[in-house]
Amino acid sequence: MQSLPDIHARATQAALRRHRGCDWVGRRDRHLAENPPRKTGKTWEADDQDHVRTRQVMKQSIKLGQ
Repeated sequence: MQSLPDIHARATQAALRRHRGCDWVGRRDRHLAENPPRKTGKTWEADDQDHVRTRQVMKQSIKLGQ
């Protein structure tokens, strides 16, 4: 039987891949090779931070709406 942290990690990665719409987790290098950086001029790390912030704001707005 698998340990709970392993199951959680796999489920988290699968959820992230679905959320991104691509095989993002663990395949970043191949993804970058196939997809050049975005036209915003930001680094991928900055884009990731934007993504995290957007999700936080969405969660807050959902809480406020309840």
